Amino acid sequence: MEPEVITEKSTSGRKRTLLMGRKLTLRKPWAPIEKKTLAANAFLSYLVLGDVGELQKESSLLRNYIRRNQIGTEEISTLSPHFPAKASKRLVELGLHKVLWRG
Repeated sequence: MEPEVITEKSTSGRKRTLLMGRKLTLRKPWAPIEKKTLAANAFLSYLVLGDVGELQKESSLLRNYIRRNQIGTEEISTLSPHFPAKASKRLVELGLHKVLWRG
């Protein structure tokens, strides 16, 4: 799988390019990237783009990421309508919804 970079500079949904001889995919973000929702945006993007097997292996790391960045239900519920349904599905399947920060 080639690396994907999510950037607001991308004008279309997805664009493949070469950078120093390596294949790279530039992807438009599903939701606007803002400083206050950056961690939640990155987290949901990883859930969408990640392989299910890898996500299951890394579930403890993902739990720690949620706690460390204090990702809460408010950020997830605000951003989730912008993401594909599989982000919410994987959040529940992996049990990560139970870890969301309640501040």
